[in-house]
Amino acid sequence: MSKSANAVLARVRAMYGKRLRTEDYTNLLSCSSYAEMAVYLKNKTSYGDIFAPNAGMEITPESIEFSLNKEMANRLQKICTFERMVDDKFYDYYILKSDITLILSAARALVSFASLASSYMPSGFFSERSALNITELYNAKSAAQLIEALRHTRYYAAAKKFIGADGMFD
Repeated sequence: MSKSANAVLARVRAMYGKRLRTEDYTNLLSCSSYAEMAVYLKNKTSYGDIFAPNAGMEITPESIEFSLNKEMANRLQKICTFERMVDDKFYDYYILKSDITLILSAARALVSFASLASSYMPSGFFSERSALNITELYNAKSAAQLIEALRHTRYYAAAKKFIGADGMFD
C-alpha cells in the first residue's frame, strides 16, 4: 500500500473512532429536550465544536440533524481531499452521495413547510465538483421544474420516473 493510501486509511480510522456509539444514542434517548441533546453532543462527543452556544438559533430536531450532517460533510471532504491523491473510488462515491442528498433535500422543500427542509448545502468542495445546478434545484417551485433542473445530468432518467402524469411526485 502506498504512503498516500496509508494516509487516507489513517484519516478514515480516526474519523471512525469519533463516531457516535451505542452509549451515546442511549444517553441521547434519555434527554428530555432537544436543547439537552445539543448540550450532550457538545460536551460528550466529538461534535462539540458544532454545538457552540448560538442565541439566535432555536434547537429543533431539524437543526440538530442539519448540524450533524454539515459536520459529517466537512469530515468527508477532508477524507476525499486526501483520497484523490490515490485515485480511488471513495471520492467519486461521495460526490454522488452529496448530489443525491442535495436532490432529495430540494424535493423535500417542495412538500414540506419545515424551515430546514431544504437546508442541505454541500460544502464548496462538493458543489464545485457536482454537475448539478444548485440554485436551479432550490428555485424549483414544482416537481416538474425540479426534474427539469436535472435534465442534463446523470440523474435525470432515474428522477423522471418519480413524476406522475399530473406533474407531481408519484
